Amino acid sequence: MSIDFDKRAIKTSFSKAASTYEACSSVQKEVARDLLTYLPPAPVFPVGPRRILDMGCGTGGLIRPVVSLYPDAAVYGCDIALPMLVKARETFNGKNASFVTGDFERIPFRDSTFDLVISSLTYQWAVDMERAFGEVIRVLRPGGAFVFSTLGPSTMRELRASVEEAAKRTGGDGLPAPMGFPVVEKVSGALKGVNFERVTIEQGPYRKEYKDLMDLLRTLKGVGATSPHTDGGKNLGRGTLLKETARVYKKSFPSGNDGGIAATYGVVFVAARKP
Repeated sequence: MSIDFDKRAIKTSFSKAASTYEACSSVQKEVARDLLTYLPPAPVFPVGPRRILDMGCGTGGLIRPVVSLYPDAAVYGCDIALPMLVKARETFNGKNASFVTGDFERIPFRDSTFDLVISSLTYQWAVDMERAFGEVIRVLRPGGAFVFSTLGPSTMRELRASVEEAAKRTGGDGLPAPMGFPVVEKVSGALKGVNFERVTIEQGPYRKEYKDLMDLLRTLKGVGATSPHTDGGKNLGRGTLLKETARVYKKSFPSGNDGGIAATYGVVFVAARKP
């Protein structure tokens, strides 16, 4: 199961966002806090996991509480964007966490290295989700756990609908296609396809408010979450379509708070075990 978009564009976007990520990542921080409640209970790891990997760790927001929860574990953060890791290293300053660059479709660790792999809002960027999950099960030890969050298809539904309606009204194009997200059945199928077991999945919408469309787009750019698709022209109609999208969005999806707009993040929480 693969998705057609430019992996280089993803790396570039997140690298550029390293300096703005912390200020713009309120949703990411909230989801990371909630992900902690899905970590395996004590009976799974009677003495605690000894080695933990945070895949797609960004600036290290999930690693901070994990280091506190498992103070005796060796914790590793891995991310495709080196500037993100530089920020993470500045935060931790060598305190029980190590960082390495790497792609989740080719994790730079040996087989059976970790007791626990965690990840928050990363795997929606996988070009080939089954291959990415295959890398996780490879680096997990037998009985190890994989706990992660990702984004489902309801994410940014308001933006997709507004772009589509605006294009109909203007007869124009020029904006890259808003990113789509896999349904739960595909996530589950990809996990089971590489032999994960005890797969459990829960979903929960997160609703956020923004002043207007530009505020939303700036926030997405600030965390590196720009469209990885390379389509979209540079013609003069692009600006017209963007303005019409803003008008449609404000009218169709108001936040009910000072004329702002609402946006949905369809978050999916997943836990699975390696046999």
